[in-house]
Amino acid sequence: MNFKTAKIEAQNALLFSKARAYFILLFCFFGEVFFLLSGLFCIFMAVKFRSLLPENTSPYLAIGIFVLFLLGALCSLWFLSLFPFLRTRWFSENAKHKAPLSAFFRRLSMREIFKISYLFFYVRVMSLLHLVLFLLPVTLCGFLFYKTLTASGFSKLSFWLYLGFLVIFFLLSLYFCLAALQKYSLLSVLLCENSKRPLLELLALSRRSTEGLAFSLLRQKLSFLPWFLLSLLLLPAPYAFSYYFETQTVLSRRILKSQKLLRLPQKPVVFLRLQHA
Repeated sequence: MNFKTAKIEAQNALLFSKARAYFILLFCFFGEVFFLLSGLFCIFMAVKFRSLLPENTSPYLAIGIFVLFLLGALCSLWFLSLFPFLRTRWFSENAKHKAPLSAFFRRLSMREIFKISYLFFYVRVMSLLHLVLFLLPVTLCGFLFYKTLTASGFSKLSFWLYLGFLVIFFLLSLYFCLAALQKYSLLSVLLCENSKRPLLELLALSRRSTEGLAFSLLRQKLSFLPWFLLSLLLLPAPYAFSYYFETQTVLSRRILKSQKLLRLPQKPVVFLRLQHA
């Protein structure tokens, strides 16, 4: 897979679409922050509101308030799950042709909304489980290091050697965990292009399409770290992130094209009528 070509194609796709890409990134960022804070507030109030009510409050009223806060939290998380897909859909459309802003706000069917929300939470839960699984050994080593340090101590050399080992072990575990999670990296684009396929089929296609590409995909994503660091100093953050998202979308589409799971747009054929002298 030629990653350099994907980056060049992403730059060409953004050539006359930067303003729209910046708007969509900022809109998604503030929308995600708003609904995340709203969900956390509703969860907090659902747990703590009972202590704020008078002691003689009707239990039915207390249950009703609890249900309202719980519904508010669920609705906030539901809206939160839509933003990553809407962002990917626009960048996918922009990779095919210069997508207008209206492509971002295009209506979704209830079936699509259910699939988007399910995949959003499924991937987050699986990411958490992978993280626990991969970091469990280094956590146990860290616990053993702490117990030994508090019980008998280490020499200065042994302390730094063991600490260095833990840091390297942690970074390697995190690296392999992120590589394992690349099997879900094509789900959003797959859903954009194949929204009528069943959920289990989409998951299977994403896993199959990324076989043998996990470490390459991760290295390609990590290659944007200098861009993100520069965005803190020199470049505007929307530029770096729009370049990143467009590149990931272009790359995903190329992988799916190679697996014959989507058709890239072809240039229109123009027929000219011959003029007789």
